[in-house]
Amino acid sequence: MNSIKLRQQYKFSLSSDPKYIYNVGDTQETLLSAEDPETFNKLVDNQPILSNYPVYANKNTISFPQANNLQIALDYLSLLAESDNYITASDDKIPSSSSEAFVDAFKYNQRQYNYYLNLLGYLHLVDYDLNKKLYVPTTLGQKIATTTTHERYTLLLKEFSEHLSFRAVLKKLIKHESLDNNDIIAAINTEMLTVPLKSQISDSTLPRRVSSIKSLCKQVLKQLGLHV
Repeated sequence: MNSIKLRQQYKFSLSSDPKYIYNVGDTQETLLSAEDPETFNKLVDNQPILSNYPVYANKNTISFPQANNLQIALDYLSLLAESDNYITASDDKIPSSSSEAFVDAFKYNQRQYNYYLNLLGYLHLVDYDLNKKLYVPTTLGQKIATTTTHERYTLLLKEFSEHLSFRAVLKKLIKHESLDNNDIIAAINTEMLTVPLKSQISDSTLPRRVSSIKSLCKQVLKQLGLHV
């Protein structure tokens, strides 16, 4: 038994949206058509661009996202929404927002913990609670963690759209236009104009940040039924 190791993990969810429900008795189970791309385009355009770069309540600047797996981020958000405390495999009680809890739950390393916590903070799904001295879900984070699948990704699309760099990628993907990394880098640089020097992105990590944005945007659009 001790030799058994986890090789792969899958998570499935059933949509509550009628557009994505199969009809019993259909000879061919074909997914009903997704939203018209123009609907997504208008939704993105209707969101205001944030005027200030995100910071936590304790005034700490949030590192620009470098996480690639949206589902892991959402799973971690759910874990934080369940309780302030987490019980490890060895029955130890630790803060849910601690790196130890993340590593124990997802088997990722501590560096990945920072990536995913920063992504949630950047999207204003978690914030630092000055009283509890913990990272906790915001009102929006709680809603996304507990709502239906379709509404969850619609809310995420809106939140993505408020960030200049994510918006630039979403607009291209929705129109099925090719992505230019230089355009994305320009959007990131514009977004971070007011960020303190110590929190700026280094040239060596910039390509990974660009890759993360593209990956996350593709994932949220695919979950909403748009082929990208």
